[in-house]
Formats: sequence, C-alpha cells, structure tokens
Amino acid sequence: MAQSEKQLTLKHKYPFYIAGAFLLLMGIIPYVIALVYALPAADDFCYALEIANAGGHNPIGIFRMIKVYYLSRQGVYFSVALEEGIDPIRRMGFLGINIVLILTMMLSVIIIGALIYRFCRLHFTTRECGFLFVIAVLWGCFNTRILSELICWYGGVCNYTIPLVTGVLGIICLVKAVKNVDHKGKARNYCLLSMILGFLSCGGSLQVTGYICWIYLLFLGWSILEKKCWKITLTTFGMTLFGALINVAAPGNYARQSRSYGEISLIKAAYYTFIAIINEIKYIFSQTYIPWLLLLLMIIAFFFLKPVKNKLYHPVFVGGAVFMSWLISTFPVCYGYADSTLALRGYETLDIYIIIGLFLFINSLVNWMKLKEMFLSKEIVLAMSILVIINIGYLQSSVPVSSIPGMKCWQQIFSGELKRYHDEWIEVFNTIERSEDDIVEVPVSRWAYEADLVIMRPGMSENFENWVNNGIATYYGKEKVRVIVEDEIENDK
Repeated sequence: MAQSEKQLTLKHKYPFYIAGAFLLLMGIIPYVIALVYALPAADDFCYALEIANAGGHNPIGIFRMIKVYYLSRQGVYFSVALEEGIDPIRRMGFLGINIVLILTMMLSVIIIGALIYRFCRLHFTTRECGFLFVIAVLWGCFNTRILSELICWYGGVCNYTIPLVTGVLGIICLVKAVKNVDHKGKARNYCLLSMILGFLSCGGSLQVTGYICWIYLLFLGWSILEKKCWKITLTTFGMTLFGALINVAAPGNYARQSRSYGEISLIKAAYYTFIAIINEIKYIFSQTYIPWLLLLLMIIAFFFLKPVKNKLYHPVFVGGAVFMSWLISTFPVCYGYADSTLALRGYETLDIYIIIGLFLFINSLVNWMKLKEMFLSKEIVLAMSILVIINIGYLQSSVPVSSIPGMKCWQQIFSGELKRYHDEWIEVFNTIERSEDDIVEVPVSRWAYEADLVIMRPGMSENFENWVNNGIATYYGKEKVRVIVEDEIENDK
C-alpha cells in the first residue's frame, strides 16, 4: 500500500505543481509587479510630518505619536509605531513606499502560506496536493476583490496587513510551542515569541484584533478539552487579550466615533454585522469564481485527503468557529461606523477571513464524509468535474475572466495604464516640489484623476481645503495645493 501511494505521488505530482504555478502566475505575481507603480496615498504624507513634529524617528517621538493617537483618534499602538517608525517617504522617498509594499506582499504570501501548509500536512497524502491547496487558498484571498487598500496602500498595510501577518506568525509559533512541549527550552522560546507577536498584532485595526484573539482562544479551548499544553495556550491568549483590551479601551476610539459616525447600541451593531457578512458571502458566491475553485478542490480532497479522527474537527464545530471568526472580527467595524456598509479595506479583510474559513470548512466536511465512508465513485467525480467546467462557461457570460483581480493587474501592466498613471502623478508631485509659489495649482488629466486601477489613488482634489491636499501642502512647505482637472493635456511624447 505504501508503495502504491509512492508511485501515485511520483506519477501525479507534476500536474499539481503546474496548476499551483498557474494560479501563482495568474493571481499573485501580478500584484507584486503592480506594486512597482504604487504611489503615496491619502494620509501617507501626514505620517512623515507627524513624526517630524513629534521629535523624529526615535522611541520618544514614536511614543508621543502613539499617545496622541491613543487619546484622540484610535488605539492602534502597533500600527502607529509602524507608520511613524518606518516613514518610507521621508527616509527613502517614494521608492520607499514601493519597497515596503512589495516586502509586505511577499511576507504575507510566505507566512499565511506557511500556516495553511502546516494544516495541509496533517491531512493530505501527498505534499503536492498540500502545495496546490496552499496556493489555491492564497489565490482566493488575493482574487476575491482587488486588494487596493490592503496591499497597495501604505496606511492599509500598517493598520491591517502587517498586524494580520504578525498575528499569523504568532499562531505558527504557538503551534510550534505545542508541538515541542516535551522540549522545555524550545517550547518556552516559541511561547514567548507567540506572546509578543500576538500582543503586537492586537495593536492594529480592531478587525484584525478580534480575529487573532478568536484564533488564540480556539487554541485555548482545544488545549483544555484535550488536556494538553493548557498553560502555554492560556499564557499566549492572556497576552493577546491584554493587547486587545489596551486597543479597545483607547479614548480615541470613542472620541472618533462620536465625531464622525455617532453611537449605536450593541444589538444594532450585531445586526449590522450579520447583514454585512451575509451580503459579502452573497457577493462571493455570485460575482466571483471562488465557488468553483472550492468545488474543484473539494473533489481533489476526496481523493487525497487523509481522514483525521477528532470530535472537535466535526464540520458543525468548524463551521460554527469559522462563522464566529467573521462575526467577532467584523463587529467592531460595524459598531464604529454605525452601519452595515464597510470601508473597502474592511471588505478586503473580511474576504480573506471568509476564504480561509471556507477552505477549513470544506476540509472538515470531506474529512467527516470519508470517516462516515461516504465515498464518491470515479464516475460521479468525473461527472461533477464536467458540470463544474460547463457552469464556469455559463459564469463567464456574467462574470468575465477579465474581472478577476489578478487578470486586471496583468491587463493594466501590459496596456501601460499603470505606468502612465504612475508617471502622471509623479509629475504632479514633482511640480509641487519644484514650484517657488506658496499656492500651487497643478494640471492633471481627467483620465488620471478618475482612473480606477488596481493601485490606490493618491486622493488629491480640486478643493484647496481637501485634507489630503493640506497634508501634501504641509509636507512640501506650501500654503495650499490643488489639482486642476483638464480633459486633455498636451503630451510632449
């Protein structure tokens, strides 16, 4: 039996690698290339000024900014430290933005992929199948929506992506601590790392804080029920919860809510949370290719998934835990905004949680079915595969392949749109910097002003009083700046 499994692996490993490479090429690599053209956006200029006014890039200056944010804006202590401490614009110029975004993108793929692969190793009979599942989950995370605010914006990276990746790395360290429980030195070191990383991750957006805390709590619940390593999981969860409470207790959270959105009851916020999640699930299952990807991988799992006997891995428990992760992470956002409509970065983050949750649920469902000996014949699986392919054809008529984020990236790269957009806005910033006037008006083409591309818009306006314009004006030492939108700009080229 072992020999046949080995022969199966050697015979069929290349299609898995080819499929995985194809998904990487179509859905992940184009993001990295697109980030070469990313620009400073929204309040990116403000961070450079804030840290300079607070005392510079040193612990005192960073602590002052954390204090200002904590008391008047929000409790994201880790995000503020990142924003003000890295400060790529002042340290490295605009190129610094590109470097930070590309590194964050690559680390996100590696670290999230590493956690998923650890899970797959427990389940699949071949490494190749596990590899394909990892790439498929990552493809789903990056291709449900265009991650323009989560990946292509420095502010979004500091508030959401880096804290999330930090938390995932903390979970990996927790898994290693549990695995090495018999080696006290290793277990202690991994536990300490997990505590630090968990604490830091909870200093980002509350949408990340809630999700990471819930995962740590699930580990604690598992260890108590299984009577294993509960001291390690209790300590790490306690530290993570401590960081979350510091974030939630920030006076700035409530001051900002009162100023901008108004207060609502917890019950109404819970209702808005439920509506937001249901609407996003509807979007994923009606406007994306994710359902077909899930179905295809479910078919693969029937052949290659190795059943695991564990009562806690029942699809009912896994489904409940997954749905709770969506609720807990989205609730602070709906409560803060007093609405069921999230900001774009909120939807992008929720999509990642939904995709990861759906893959976990599908694996637990197939695991349960195989334990119950609900096997599918090869003929039935072949018929299901044909139906999937046919339905993808129908889906193509309403949701074209060109709408997939990765494909949009490639299209905008090859058409030259991203380069043209980048060059036009760089010229706007250079014009402001070179101008000797205190009040600067810079022409920009209507196309560049209104273009909806995969990268984040700079956010400049024709209004002198626009807050983004004010931040840019202060950064360049001007009194006022604005753009003048023109239908045609003469192109010397």
